[in-house]
Amino acid sequence: MTLQPSDLCVDWNAVFLQLQREGYSTPDIEHFTGVPRSTFMGWKNGGAQPIHSTGERMIAFWCQATGKVREDLPTQRISFSAAKIGR
Repeated sequence: MTLQPSDLCVDWNAVFLQLQREGYSTPDIEHFTGVPRSTFMGWKNGGAQPIHSTGERMIAFWCQATGKVREDLPTQRISFSAAKIGR
């Protein structure tokens, strides 16, 4: 089975780790993106996904901070829990 783009989502934890490797602290990320720390910590821990506009803002910052293009974003396969599938 070949993964389709729709089978992948941004790996927010990897995004934050890369930003930290670039020298950005949690308060720096909050300052430059306007995204509250509590919000992006929820993404980082895998418990939530951002709304589109907020995710785009974080992606734009990541691209600028790392010098990479959007296609280089770290991604992960979307996983669904049995509880969510059964609904």
